[in-house]
Amino acid sequence: MLNKLKLGIRTKITLGYIVIILCLLASVVFLNNQITALQKERNFIIKYDSQVQELTNRIEKYILDMESSQRGFIITGDESYLEPYNSAAENWKIDFNDLYQLLDNKPKQQEKLKEIEVTIEHWIATSGNPTLLMKKENNTAALKEFFKVDVGRKDMETMRKQFTAFRLAENAFTQTKANQLDKRNSNITSALFGLLVLVSVIAIVIASGISRSIVKTITEVTQTIKEIAASKSNQKGRIYVKTNDEINTLADATNELLDSIEKREWLQSNIADIVTKYQGISVITKLAETFLSEMAQKTQSSLGAFYVRETTEDDIQFVKKAAFAGTSTDVGKDSFKLGQGLIGQCALEKRF
Repeated sequence: MLNKLKLGIRTKITLGYIVIILCLLASVVFLNNQITALQKERNFIIKYDSQVQELTNRIEKYILDMESSQRGFIITGDESYLEPYNSAAENWKIDFNDLYQLLDNKPKQQEKLKEIEVTIEHWIATSGNPTLLMKKENNTAALKEFFKVDVGRKDMETMRKQFTAFRLAENAFTQTKANQLDKRNSNITSALFGLLVLVSVIAIVIASGISRSIVKTITEVTQTIKEIAASKSNQKGRIYVKTNDEINTLADATNELLDSIEKREWLQSNIADIVTKYQGISVITKLAETFLSEMAQKTQSSLGAFYVRETTEDDIQFVKKAAFAGTSTDVGKDSFKLGQGLIGQCALEKRF
């Protein structure tokens, strides 16, 4: 069924362009999906990193506010200094829990966060709350003894180091993700060039196939016509085309022309050969016998009869002068008139 389907050159070229366009569209869709996924992941990393940094800074700020409020109240005894302390004491745990949940896929970072939590709670339990209580009770001696050792300072230094280590780990993670995105971006760029090369190859193959089928047949037709014009060929060769398009039609037309020329040359050469053998024959019966013999050989006929038109007054008839492969009575009538029988009707209408 596919062999019978006729696809013209215009259709083939159009289909070729359609294939190329579809390849380009597929490439655009693929690249768009990759770029969209890359952008989403980049946006996620940016959003995630900003949330982690914001929560970390807020937790650290809460603790610093508590330390400043503690020292301000101890120095001045003003109750207003306790407002930031109390507010920070309530809020740091909320942000801590949010940050801990945000790090759900990072157990090592959660462990670091737990260590920070332990340090904060230790500072509150051993430094923050006890010193505030001492100040409220006006226990100056106990405060002096406490600040001689000041265990809270060690907790704050530890806390700062822990926050620094936590941020460095987060930055390393973000940088690793950024490097992965850069690598994917590079791969997408390489894929883009690869797709362009692939589409170019497909376009070249399609163009080459169509042009080859056209040029090959036209070259054969041109060569055949040149041979006919130069009379250097016996016109036995024929052009064969597998495609079912205008090129096939051109090849068929050329083959029909070759068939016609071959038949005409066969007829002309054989007539010339028979006419050559007529020379020197003056008797009509001998001429008829020679003609029938040659024609029978040329046409591979089994039987034959030769008639001569004779006119007597108003009467026209055809009289048999010779027969081939039989006696004068075996093949055909001895004579017939115009319109008499099938052969007479053919003679009347001059149809042979």
